[in-house]
Amino acid sequence: PQTSGRRAVSGLAAPATIERDALGIPTLRGASRRDVAFATGFVHGQDRYFQMDLLRRRAAGELAELFGPAALSIDEAARIHLFREQARRVLSASPPDVREVLAAYAAGANAGLASLDEPPFEYLVLRVEPLPWRPEDSMLVLFSMFIQIEDVNGATEAALTLMHDHLPEGLYRFLNPPATEWDAPIAGTPPPAPPLPGPEIFDLRRAPRAAARARDAVAQAARREGPSSPVSMASNSWAVAGPWTAGGGALLADELHLGLGVPNIWYRAVLAWPGRWLVGATLPGTPAVVVGSNGNVAWGLTNSVLDTSDLVLLDVDPRDSGRYLTPEGPRRFERRSEVLEVKGGPGHELAVERTVWGPVLGGAGGGRKRAVRSVVQEPGAVDFGILRLEAASGLEQALDVARSSGVPALNFIAADRSGRIGWTIAGRLPRRVGFDGEIASSWTDGARRWQGLVPASEVPRLVDPPSGRLWTANNLVLAGEAAAPLGRG
Repeated sequence: PQTSGRRAVSGLAAPATIERDALGIPTLRGASRRDVAFATGFVHGQDRYFQMDLLRRRAAGELAELFGPAALSIDEAARIHLFREQARRVLSASPPDVREVLAAYAAGANAGLASLDEPPFEYLVLRVEPLPWRPEDSMLVLFSMFIQIEDVNGATEAALTLMHDHLPEGLYRFLNPPATEWDAPIAGTPPPAPPLPGPEIFDLRRAPRAAARARDAVAQAARREGPSSPVSMASNSWAVAGPWTAGGGALLADELHLGLGVPNIWYRAVLAWPGRWLVGATLPGTPAVVVGSNGNVAWGLTNSVLDTSDLVLLDVDPRDSGRYLTPEGPRRFERRSEVLEVKGGPGHELAVERTVWGPVLGGAGGGRKRAVRSVVQEPGAVDFGILRLEAASGLEQALDVARSSGVPALNFIAADRSGRIGWTIAGRLPRRVGFDGEIASSWTDGARRWQGLVPASEVPRLVDPPSGRLWTANNLVLAGEAAAPLGRG
């Protein structure tokens, strides 16, 4: 990357500067938010273009274009959601200022890529040319974070359904408790953990053959389901209020853990334009400071492990396999063919079936078709509203921005310069009616359904706890009736 001197580029309204410290961390200064977005895209394009490319392709189901048939199964799992189409719709419906920032970022990313003497080495290894960045691709990067953090294909619910169907109730409850003695909620009392099941519930000595049959049934069903996502959640954060600190200001620390990779997923930067100064971690592929500070408020994120998807057992019309039953009567499956481009070979045709509840999953256990309903499909659940944190002047405003933003459901903690601290859930949550979403169920009769999203005003929050402390570590943060809008998890 070019790290010194001047460069003439098209797309800036006024000169912008990029200064790197001894670790390569840039400070980006411009005359406007738009110009700083361009500069952010420029350094991301210089340093992380291949990473950005993988993130957009992961969500769009386009990895096989780079890696060949080995990536087809990953592409198939993503393509059923048609995220690229959805990214275009979300972008077109975004406010003008958001569209302007994303367009400037895309222009900057392409300028940064063009500034290199040759393509990033990964493209030389793969012997392909990088494709230009488009504003919709930043939306795809946001969708890729939903794939990483939320269970958009219902893998956890599929595993719980297998356990529920093949294990005694007492053993199932013990293995899937609502809480344990190790939980440390900030507010509320967690329910007691289920007891260790005794031999009257599950006795390996008296029924070894039955135990073996249960084990084999779960193993066979797991093979039908295919590989599930590994559990790799270990992020943590804490905040201390002003009365407990020497200087009277609040303290906040945040550590984001996702899968380890090279390069590191996050990209530290300082962004500055008239009236604004931001420092923190950006996500290559987007212009946003994901965690950091604007001088008035600091904020952090950790995985909430909330349940934001459901498996819907479909009742196929016995008279017509092309239809399924709904509360409004039989409906036809929406069927289309998606062509997955494959490096070094012909395109792979993928048949996609969709229902009013979401896409139909492949490999249905027991032969029964299932659809997946995920928050990511809901109108208003995905956007770049998190950019409004840049202007948050205090704790209350930051919490309101977080719980109305279209990001994955995450623990959000914030601290402001007056010494106040608070917690809420960033992102959107489903409003379930008639069930809790623990295991797969039929929605045919309408008794179980989603009724839109939980209004932002109803998402719980904790402000200035008496202890003067807040913490999250993928644990049960809030227990009792106050946690009801959060559902399971």
